[in-house]
Amino acid sequence: MLAEKYGLDYCWVVNDLTKRSALAVLPAIAANTSKITIGPCILNPYSLHPAEIASYIATLDEISNGRAVLGIGAGAVKILEWAGVRVSKPLTRTKEAIEAVRRLLSGLEAFRGTEIQWSNEIQLRFTPRRRQIPIYLGCAGDKMLKLAGQIADGALPILFPPEHAAHAIPTILEAAEKCGRRDQIEIAGCIWFSISEETEVAEKALRSLIAYYAPHIPLTALSKIGVTPAELSAIEMAFRERGLDAAMEAIPRKMFKIAIYGTPEQCLEQIAVLAKRGITQINIGPPLGPDVKEALRLIGTKLAPAIRELQ
Repeated sequence: MLAEKYGLDYCWVVNDLTKRSALAVLPAIAANTSKITIGPCILNPYSLHPAEIASYIATLDEISNGRAVLGIGAGAVKILEWAGVRVSKPLTRTKEAIEAVRRLLSGLEAFRGTEIQWSNEIQLRFTPRRRQIPIYLGCAGDKMLKLAGQIADGALPILFPPEHAAHAIPTILEAAEKCGRRDQIEIAGCIWFSISEETEVAEKALRSLIAYYAPHIPLTALSKIGVTPAELSAIEMAFRERGLDAAMEAIPRKMFKIAIYGTPEQCLEQIAVLAKRGITQINIGPPLGPDVKEALRLIGTKLAPAIRELQ
């Protein structure tokens, strides 16, 4: 894999009900790599039972020779609702799912919470390669950010836009500090990213991503770049009534600030700001750029060495 060839440390694969399945893609990545850490970003405890999540991540860890990490979170509520999946008490269910997965991996007895319950018959019928697999919590709102600081091995704060880091990172760290675990949590900031030698080309590659996902991002985060409820509604309505192309046309210019994009120099300048705020890992998300192979080359040869110097 090109990411491993260029020395990148992690490969997180987005899991979405309507796109290529991370559950299928990750084993293929495991079979074709030997060093890079891999994991889903994120699995939710609504469309997947926590027992299935535990079984899956233990299996992935086994076939990758101990290179798996688990990204877990409540998921995108609206997308789950499209599929008829009822989402209730996301904070409680996510917290209980993390505990339940850990118990299964550790070989402990049945988990019984308020949202998730099962009997002693639910146990892994194989011995995991590792009894403790790092669990990262995908988080955007304050309650999830705090929960990440309190219980997760790592946090995957959704930094769409990057300016949200000014609020998200202190929220995570303050919660971790209160639990005496500030030094025990890694913060892998999730950013949308597009790189090219030409700024305009990098920007253009973001259009479909913004049109599809932006209406599902909390307005509290988007308001930091001046996006209004009316503008989000216009994108969502255009998508629902006339499709993706119409939604792309409804994107206001300022919404491109939702991502880090541009030339290698421009991207590095923006990432340096995140590093100063306390990010310990940069989770560079889609679309990467107009040409994925060229984007990986630019990231690996021009961006990654400079980012490591920032840490």
